[in-house]
Amino acid sequence: MKTDIDQARATIKYARELRESVNTVDDEYDKIILLSQESHILKDTLKNMNAGLSRYIEIMKDYRMKKMGRRKYGNENLSVHYKLKSKEAEKVNYEKMIMALTQEYEKLKGRLEIVGDPSYTLKLREEIRKKTKVKLYFKRFL
Repeated sequence: MKTDIDQARATIKYARELRESVNTVDDEYDKIILLSQESHILKDTLKNMNAGLSRYIEIMKDYRMKKMGRRKYGNENLSVHYKLKSKEAEKVNYEKMIMALTQEYEKLKGRLEIVGDPSYTLKLREEIRKKTKVKLYFKRFL
């Protein structure tokens, strides 16, 4: 990882030197060539740094997984009282979720009845026509 950073620093330094040499060149074609070289160099450096960072992340993931290992304390070491208490809390939470989903279902069911009515779409179309006529009427005065 450290060598990747040192290599990137050296490449960036070289790219700066290229940029400074662009300022001394008078020919536009030579400037374009130097700038494209700089662009390619910086693009390759960025790719290499990204690959190095990805390798570092993978190494750190592996390290963390090895460091964590197995859990020392699981549910089997907990008291029966604590297990029952957590199960009751889970039950209450599930009941709340069921109640919320039921309310949402009823709300959507009511909305579906309104939207499913054929006269509802006709009313909406009529309102849209009225509003577009009003907008067109006011656009005449603007």
